[in-house]
Amino acid sequence: FYCFFMKKVLLKIFLISAILLILIGSFLVLFQDSFILPAHYLPIGNEPVNENFKTVLLPSETGVLEVWKFSPKDSTSKKIAISFIGNGDILPRKNILIPWLLRQGYTIYAFNYRGVGKSSGTLLESGFYQDALKLVDYVSKEEHVDPQDIFITGYSFGTGFAFYTAQAIQAKRLLVLAPYLSIRDVVYDNWSKFLVPFVKTNIPSYENIQKLHNTCVVIAHGKKDTVIPYSHSKKLVDSYHGDGEVIFVSSDTANHYNLINVLNDDLVKAVKKCENTINK
Repeated sequence: FYCFFMKKVLLKIFLISAILLILIGSFLVLFQDSFILPAHYLPIGNEPVNENFKTVLLPSETGVLEVWKFSPKDSTSKKIAISFIGNGDILPRKNILIPWLLRQGYTIYAFNYRGVGKSSGTLLESGFYQDALKLVDYVSKEEHVDPQDIFITGYSFGTGFAFYTAQAIQAKRLLVLAPYLSIRDVVYDNWSKFLVPFVKTNIPSYENIQKLHNTCVVIAHGKKDTVIPYSHSKKLVDSYHGDGEVIFVSSDTANHYNLINVLNDDLVKAVKKCENTINK
């Protein structure tokens, strides 16, 4: 009788667990866009990164792509960068990476993701890749620069598109702050492995970094990061098999949001080292 009773209890527990997993999975499928790209549901920011900016609406397959250009105080600077922003950022509102790049003398181009700001469309991984390459083509023509010479950068969510773009054009330089192996790996590490099959947007950075040939890569991460595990950067460093140099900048105290401030001096040195290596 005891065995029979225990079997019934275990069966009930199993059924309840299965139902809960299905419900959570269904919720994730229906609403995961709001988790992956919460900026879609935020009001447009009104605090610009700096006073030297302009915007242009590029035609896209879904309507328009809202592109922003931020210029440093030294308007004669020839250093050009593309920056892929975080998933909670809306341009021209201040964010983490773009002001830092401006201080280094870069002219930066960036865009609001589909469905964010004035960019039309909905979250679609392949669509984001198309938008990234459209931006590269636009910047190359606008600035009369070879795509490979554009400094590709990204922060958090944007690092996945930075890796993709860098391998697509075989960029000479790449900077990523708090990168991830893939979205599914983030879900696996931060939530549950049982939810991974329900994640439709992946963005596999670990695959794209392996496609880089001669790129100088700077990867930065803080050990106190609770959004994207520090271990992701360690694995990405090990995944790079190109002939270029990979520079890993880390901090024992930095988290996801103060990373660039804590590591400012080290990042400046790492980026200059990449510049010097490429210019030889």
